[in-house]
Amino acid sequence: MENEFRLLIVGRSYGVKSETFIDNHIEYLNGEKRLIYGRRWDMINVEGDFIWPVRRYFQHVLSAITNLDDAYWFRGSVKKVLQEQQPSAILAQFGPAGEFLYPAAKELDIPLFVHFHGFDISRYLILWRFRKKFAKMAEQAQGLFVVSERMVEQLLKMGVPREKIILNPYGVDPKLFEPKNSGSSEEPTFLMVGRLVAKKAPHLSIQAFIEAKKSINGGDNPLKLRIIGDGPLRKHCEVLIKKNGMERDIQILGFQTPDEISRHMNEAMAFVQHSVTAWDGNMEGLPLAIIEAQMSGKPVISTVHAGIPDIVAHGETGYLVAEKDVKGMAEFMTKMATDPELVSQMGVRARERALKKFTLQQHIQGIQKQLDAL
Repeated sequence: MENEFRLLIVGRSYGVKSETFIDNHIEYLNGEKRLIYGRRWDMINVEGDFIWPVRRYFQHVLSAITNLDDAYWFRGSVKKVLQEQQPSAILAQFGPAGEFLYPAAKELDIPLFVHFHGFDISRYLILWRFRKKFAKMAEQAQGLFVVSERMVEQLLKMGVPREKIILNPYGVDPKLFEPKNSGSSEEPTFLMVGRLVAKKAPHLSIQAFIEAKKSINGGDNPLKLRIIGDGPLRKHCEVLIKKNGMERDIQILGFQTPDEISRHMNEAMAFVQHSVTAWDGNMEGLPLAIIEAQMSGKPVISTVHAGIPDIVAHGETGYLVAEKDVKGMAEFMTKMATDPELVSQMGVRARERALKKFTLQQHIQGIQKQLDAL
């Protein structure tokens, strides 16, 4: 057992419903996994105890007063933690965590992989703070995982060498998200799954649905929209729904389990998601829900945003519109709602594309291959 590969996974939060990709790394990567969660000085162990219960306050204030990076002041503390964990390698989830860990990992000669997921390479504040630091980190890191072509381009602009960037798209379980015709709903239903936050712009999907609904027989039709998810924009969405008298046609179901999401996918006609660049620059990485929809054999209507064009082949497995083009999205929703044969053909192609490019097994193997090469 002493020679077993030990992977230290440093996550950002514990048990976050929207970060199932990290749960997959914990469950499916080989070897012993040890876990630390938190945000730099607020890191905790899996029992929920702060790793630095007292020092973290003083060092945070000190770094703020002196304008020096907190990674500088925590270098010795991080080194001590890594010596206690004795990992064979480190997988840091999100760029800032990797930048925080790499000085100590370098000193201890521990291979470090950093996994970028989306916001950590798009938010304006993060780009301003870490632009040069990510490139410096890349010099010492074993590799930087990204999930979309857009993220590759962003790291290259920041000065990261191409040979350090590993493109490894997310994937989902084909057996969990499998087309089951017997589950189809009697009512033509669009589905959206995701947090109700600025970059998902759920209100724009709602507006597009309302336009599509009204365009078909003056609104006298059975078209429905289901929204799975919760978040700060829920109240705004509920007000929008009520204002337009759509309470019976649009449902917000809150968070659901993967099994429940799979069931709703099969009952839906098609999937919609109007992702946009948020006010703070926050963007998607590679939305898992869109992959889940295509794996379920559902066409997708979404936006030309971040990694979404990597998933959705416009005109083949769905349609893409420009960010904030509500009218364009509504027109494609109307097109699908009135052409079941088109929906069926696109759904078949969507499943085929997902099986070829976006399985969970492929995603895990992409990481495992790099760990096995150490």
